[in-house]
Amino acid sequence: MSIKVFKNAVLLLFFVGTPSCQNINAPEGVLEKVVQNDEVIAFFNKHLPEFSGQRSDCFFVDNTKDNKCLIINNIDELRKSISCSSIELPKINFSSCTLIIGQHQMGSHGHRVVEQKMIVNSKRIELKLKLEIPEYSASAICPMYYWGIYTKIKNKPISVYIIN
Repeated sequence: MSIKVFKNAVLLLFFVGTPSCQNINAPEGVLEKVVQNDEVIAFFNKHLPEFSGQRSDCFFVDNTKDNKCLIINNIDELRKSISCSSIELPKINFSSCTLIIGQHQMGSHGHRVVEQKMIVNSKRIELKLKLEIPEYSASAICPMYYWGIYTKIKNKPISVYIIN
């Protein structure tokens, strides 16, 4: 009996835990990040370093001193945001998904985003980034990068808030 329950629980977790952009509508309110495949995760882990203090080799290369958040709704916008011309882009379903990528200048090394919360209303978007802060770190202005794929949203003004 317990093996049957275990198998059913695993199947339920598989179907509930693997949402796609195609079957989620984007109402106003809080949006959760959409779970992505390993190819997309590997691409962004490689090109947007997880910890502040490491520079991206392909994103925000020309604009390293400003806080910036990009709302990307198609493959052409993604190509324009990358300075590396010879890399293969990940397969993102832009017909139903939006990619958010950003850079925020921090006052020391070692910060990383541990949680993102996006709130969408009729006029603007708020993105709240909860950080893991290092216990000890050298003071220096350095970029921290973040990214997330959400259910399709319209391009609106976006405000990014850092939560420690």
